[in-house]
Amino acid sequence: MHHICKVMAICAASLLAATIPLGAKADIRWLEKDFDFGLMREEAGPATGTSRFINLGPDPISIFSVKPSCGCTSADFSDAPLAPGDTATISYTYDPRLRPGKFEKSVKVRLSDGRRHTIHISGNVLGTPESVATLFPVDAGPLKLSESVLNAGNVQADQAPILFVNAYSMPLDSISPTFRSSNPALVIQPNSKKVGPGEVSAFSLNLNAAKLNTFGPIEIPVTLTPDPNKPEETYTLTFKAFVTPDPKRLAASQKGKHPRATLQQNPIMIPTGATKAYIQLSNDGQGPLQILNISTISPAIKADKLPKPIKPGKSAQIELTIDPGKLPKGPARTQVEIITNDPDHPHKSITLTNQ
Repeated sequence: MHHICKVMAICAASLLAATIPLGAKADIRWLEKDFDFGLMREEAGPATGTSRFINLGPDPISIFSVKPSCGCTSADFSDAPLAPGDTATISYTYDPRLRPGKFEKSVKVRLSDGRRHTIHISGNVLGTPESVATLFPVDAGPLKLSESVLNAGNVQADQAPILFVNAYSMPLDSISPTFRSSNPALVIQPNSKKVGPGEVSAFSLNLNAAKLNTFGPIEIPVTLTPDPNKPEETYTLTFKAFVTPDPKRLAASQKGKHPRATLQQNPIMIPTGATKAYIQLSNDGQGPLQILNISTISPAIKADKLPKPIKPGKSAQIELTIDPGKLPKGPARTQVEIITNDPDHPHKSITLTNQ
């Protein structure tokens, strides 16, 4: 059976080659080419569009292949010879399942003369609540967000990282969402002022760390108003970063006499019920060592005050106050982050543990 199919395929290819003159060049005119599906409802399932062209040349031609740009689109066509004056139809079907938002795809068409044509298809999918929740899990009323906490991670004071949050619009009318930050170091820009039904809008959040004038962990609240006509409906996002000094600027300001921070013990054991812990920090460099910030994510531990600058060759104790009632039950480990003016290692981390 396999042999018979193979022979039939060879015969079909030979017949096609005999029908179309060798070296024939296609002269075609598209009657309809690019296709816009418009607003599609995901729940309605796949939708089909068509493009047509007419053979204006003196010779027969055929469609050699049709290839959509991704698996969300399938195509259907006939590879039969197209006589002069005849019209060919190419159909393509887009599957909107789990694909809410705008889409732009391409369908590559290759003719028997070797020439290639590109059909562009587009549309906008109004997703079901279930599929929208998969891609945009944060509920902000008429908008669904990709995330509510944006973490830039470690950022040097000379850097300006940009993060993005995507917002999916559920209403059947256009809205103009706004994001605001009370901190001038964080600038927020939308990629469009209005968001239509089923559209995804991206908002960029650009942190200018040099304007913060602080080091260590920062959290900047961002207020989202999805619809300006309803200013009372607001939602809060959080922008996070851990800011460290710019090593080059530190080194330049120290004129060759750099401090060097050294932790004398790591980790530090905390006895059960203890209300104090001490970190021994030494300066093995040639310039004064200044502690710029001490922080920890644990609500049970805090530094009451920062020690004075540590002279070269000297040490100092950092006193931490512990609230045993706020420590987790059982074995616990937490990190204490120390920021100094050591240009080689401005960020030091030490572990406190009770085990």
